[in-house]
Order: sequence, then C-alpha cells, then structure tokens
Amino acid sequence: MGAPQHCGGVNFCGISAVAALQKEGLHVDKSGPFLFFGNNQDTRVTVICTSLGGGKMAVAVVAASASSDSAEALRNKVRTTMVGSRCL
Repeated sequence: MGAPQHCGGVNFCGISAVAALQKEGLHVDKSGPFLFFGNNQDTRVTVICTSLGGGKMAVAVVAASASSDSAEALRNKVRTTMVGSRCL
C-alpha cells in the first residue's frame, strides 16, 4: 500500500486507522506512531502500520472477539474504510 505525500506520507496510515476505528464506534488507544487499538464491549481491533520505505506501507488489521463472526465483520469494516480513503 502506498503512503503518498499528498495524503500525509507514512503518518496517513495512523490518521486513517483512527478514523476507521472511530467510525465503527470503537474506543481508540494509540501505542506509538504505528500501532492502534479499537475496542468495544466484545471486540478488539488492532491496526499495525509498518513503513517499508520508498513511500510504501504494510498494513495489518486484526480483530478478536468471543464471536469469530463479529470479529471478522468489524475487521472487514475497518479495512474497507481504510482502503476507501484511496491513500493506502
């Protein structure tokens, strides 16, 4: 995934991650510049942004819940929002 300068470079991944987590109504915690957690009563979503250099990023979106269906659905919503930004 790219991290073009017009989107904020490598910082854009974090901006996009926080916005996507908040859009789904998750409480957001940040652990450093490239690791973000969102949680509600039963699901936790983690977004990991890794700079690969050359204006490229690797992004992982992982979710955990007692219900695998809930975790998968929420992970997919966060991922879709981030990809929909057209900067990743």
